[in-house]
Amino acid sequence: MASLTLEGATKTYKKPSPLSWKSLIGRFRGGEAADDVIADTEDDLIYALDGIDLHIDDGESISVLGPSGCGKTALLRVLAGLETLDSGKVFFDGEDVTTVSPQDRNVAMVFQDYALYPHWQSEDNLGFFFQMHQRKHEIPERVRTTARVMGLGFETLLSQRPPKLSGGQQQRVAIARAIIRDPRTFLFDEPLSNLDATVRARTRVEIRRLIQRFGITSVYVTHDQSEAFTMGDRIAVMHEGRILQVDTRRQLIERPLSLFVADFITVPAMNLLPGVVYREYVDIHDRKVTPPPIVLQQYQTERVTIGIRPTDIELRPDNEEDTIPARIETVEPLMSERSVLLTVRVGRYSYRIQRPQTEHHEPETLIFMEILPHVQHVFDSKGRRVN
Repeated sequence: MASLTLEGATKTYKKPSPLSWKSLIGRFRGGEAADDVIADTEDDLIYALDGIDLHIDDGESISVLGPSGCGKTALLRVLAGLETLDSGKVFFDGEDVTTVSPQDRNVAMVFQDYALYPHWQSEDNLGFFFQMHQRKHEIPERVRTTARVMGLGFETLLSQRPPKLSGGQQQRVAIARAIIRDPRTFLFDEPLSNLDATVRARTRVEIRRLIQRFGITSVYVTHDQSEAFTMGDRIAVMHEGRILQVDTRRQLIERPLSLFVADFITVPAMNLLPGVVYREYVDIHDRKVTPPPIVLQQYQTERVTIGIRPTDIELRPDNEEDTIPARIETVEPLMSERSVLLTVRVGRYSYRIQRPQTEHHEPETLIFMEILPHVQHVFDSKGRRVN
């Protein structure tokens, strides 16, 4: 086990050059056209990691969550030693391992595509590490121990080759191959993306059980929010090569620190209402909405965005100056939560409201929304949290 630390971690890649007719002809003739060479300028670089600072405690499980292309996998590969940093450092237990090779970091990585040898039995895949390191005598006992840890039915997979296994079974073998090495840390790169929903849910619970049992420091990369919330003690939200917030599930939902996090975390999705701050109120859709006091104190005549969860919008019977008229477009039952989800429209904006199932609502009905100060999430014009 190990604590992991990234300090100022920066990794860039060159943008691919646009192929002109001149460059294509040059390549066809075996040469290289002058305009196909990329200059080393700031505009020609893509920042996969942009000054990342992150500390993961010994035994902690961190989920790294973000959209495609935000740098999640680059972060994982830097921890594994598969990518070198342009600048910054990587520490394991306070030891600088920035230049240490992958095989000497003692990390175990589980990939999206399983990465099993198809012509070997599962047992041989598990023992490959020990064969390579002249430790064949350890294989039988380690395989037996790992099979017991993996639970019911795993022993039946040991004599089978990967092509004969289902996707879920192959991923179980890949996870067992990581466990058998007794690594300092687990690195998971979207390991469940290729599985169907039922198998994914079951495998997710199994991985979490194994992480908790061994207490091994783990980094779990995913774009799936449910997965991130299940697998991580904390969640690091990434965007454009930067970590915007590292927090628990509850804090990400109840106190997002940026407009991106508020919009990205969709469990449940947050409504984002544009407004302008005046002396005693925020003008939202030409209505006077009362914000938290700090907004009036610091942001006079500035544009802000008011975030509010669907469950926090109240309905009022009358059209008053502090309510926002909206027309119901759709009514969607949420049977598991015994509620209904209303999609409403205000001008060109669409919002969602979650109400008890006992209430009756019809499409095309005019309703009046009330947004109380204590449930508002307020962000300034740069997307930073205000309250």
